[in-house]
Amino acid sequence: MSEQPTPSERYRKPLQEALGERCEECGQENGLEIHHKDGDSSNSDLDNLELLCGACHNREHYDTVSNNDATNDIDIESLRC
Repeated sequence: MSEQPTPSERYRKPLQEALGERCEECGQENGLEIHHKDGDSSNSDLDNLELLCGACHNREHYDTVSNNDATNDIDIESLRC
């Protein structure tokens, strides 16, 4: 019995074929990750997915945190490409 591919393995190739092998935000070619645009990891429709480098993917998840928030120890600017 073969193992089922992970969602990342299942969708990476179609995404790369449709969108190219670059981060959709900055053009980086390495370390690409699949991002769910609507934040719902169960919604893997191709139009809800995009390829992002690690830095841009982190920014998508953490950029909503205020840089002025005293409890925030993430330097958002350091995540920029």
